[in-house]
Amino acid sequence: MSQIQIEVTTDQLSTLEELARASGLSVGEYLLETALLQRSLAEQKRDMVALLSSRVEEARSGNFSDQSVEDIAKELFEEMGV
Repeated sequence: MSQIQIEVTTDQLSTLEELARASGLSVGEYLLETALLQRSLAEQKRDMVALLSSRVEEARSGNFSDQSVEDIAKELFEEMGV
């Protein structure tokens, strides 16, 4: 298993320790889970932007939907697997 080392201030370490403790995790586990969650959120955002961009292009070309906003959102989330 690999290791990484980062430099943080005493205050930053205290904050990380408090956040990790509140989550029931070690500092390392907390940082890893937080980093992976951010990556996952970034991937979801990228997917949503791609999907919405195609919808915007459809609208610009005059291809409008008669669906409600709620139905469109539900369809969008289903397509994204959310």
